[in-house]
Amino acid sequence: MTTFTDIKSKEILELVLKQMKTAGTSFMTAWVKRGMPKKITGKPYASINLFHLWAKAEQMNYVSNTWATGKHINGCKTADGKKGMINKGEKATWVVGTFTTTEKHTLVRGKDAGKIVERDKWSMKFYPVFNLDQTNIGDKDIPINTGADTLDTVENYVKNTGAKVKVSSDSWNPFLSESCFYNVSQDHISMVDKSKFLSTQESSATQNYYSVLLHELTHWTMHKDRCDRSFVEETKTKDGKPDPKASYAMEELVAEMGSAIQSCKLGITSKPKLESAQYLNIWISRLENDSNLFWKVASYASKAVWFLESKQPKKVAFNKNKLFAKKYA
Repeated sequence: MTTFTDIKSKEILELVLKQMKTAGTSFMTAWVKRGMPKKITGKPYASINLFHLWAKAEQMNYVSNTWATGKHINGCKTADGKKGMINKGEKATWVVGTFTTTEKHTLVRGKDAGKIVERDKWSMKFYPVFNLDQTNIGDKDIPINTGADTLDTVENYVKNTGAKVKVSSDSWNPFLSESCFYNVSQDHISMVDKSKFLSTQESSATQNYYSVLLHELTHWTMHKDRCDRSFVEETKTKDGKPDPKASYAMEELVAEMGSAIQSCKLGITSKPKLESAQYLNIWISRLENDSNLFWKVASYASKAVWFLESKQPKKVAFNKNKLFAKKYA
């Protein structure tokens, strides 16, 4: 039986895949320039909702970054005091909300058998929201990330995570950036010197450097002592054998998404690593054949950013055992 959740999940994936096929690995670059999609309360969206609303805003060419339920819109007033209303004929975009309920369980094993304990149960449901461009409220004051050449904020952000970054003065071919990578066995990030990066029409050399660094920083979170992330099970072949290339390709998508989120929050232009192009067909093929995989990739990317933010001065409590976090609804 096809559920409402199945239908909406398929719609989200189809929208993202269409833009991925059209724009290639740069499909998130336009999203990041729009800024973070946020609720009318100012709280940013994350996980599946973040990427869905980015894609929807790009599809509909919305200017506003703010989304709200009909109830919230009706509770607002326009600048001239009129009641907030949704424009006639507008269609809602459905986002997913996560909710926690507490259930009592009786332990059946061990020395505590028979003891009643409380456990959190996570559940989710879709609910409709509208972009403020679809209303008479008309929030047009949208910050567009133009970036900056002096990025002390990004430097401090990376430093606060505790990641070891080794910078080489070796020459670098900008079309083959294998010189920049996360060294899994030695647990450090290798980067070439900032001066070796080149400017493009969309971004400065400094921005390109930090965009790659944030990509590798997302990879750094895959370590078992951090987010403990792997796609080995999800990418096995039909006969049950591991597919290392497909597994790494999905990790690359997590890194691209993680870099996009961080770039948007930190105010720099996100530019995909050029070698990501070799994984594009794998991304499309795997996501088309497994709709649940996109949910997991989006969640893993948000979880990676959650971990990195937990290392900043304004710490956020982090639990690596949770796939979906309420703060990322």
